[in-house]
Amino acid sequence: IVDILAGGQPKIGEGVSMPSPTPRQAQDPGKFVETGDRATPVSAEVWESVWPEERLSQREFFNFGMEVLLSLDLAKTREFFKAFFSLTDYHWQGFLSSRLSLPELVVFGL
Repeated sequence: IVDILAGGQPKIGEGVSMPSPTPRQAQDPGKFVETGDRATPVSAEVWESVWPEERLSQREFFNFGMEVLLSLDLAKTREFFKAFFSLTDYHWQGFLSSRLSLPELVVFGL
């Protein structure tokens, strides 16, 4: 990511990491384990803090985009990435770093 932000081009397949667990989650991960068929109130709280509604919607947008990319042939894939990296730095860097809000992603996808 540092290379990208410094103006370098990312490599195909280069991963973008998601945020690490919060200190509270990291202190005692055992207490966040589900029991039986139902999640404990604490694990539900953790799930909602890590995956709020907007973030789940963003993830669905990313999954949809990946499905589209996987359906493209080589020429269309090259055309897509040429267009993607010709966007403003704010948009393509924001997309790759998951910094764009859901409304920005919707506009981005149009």
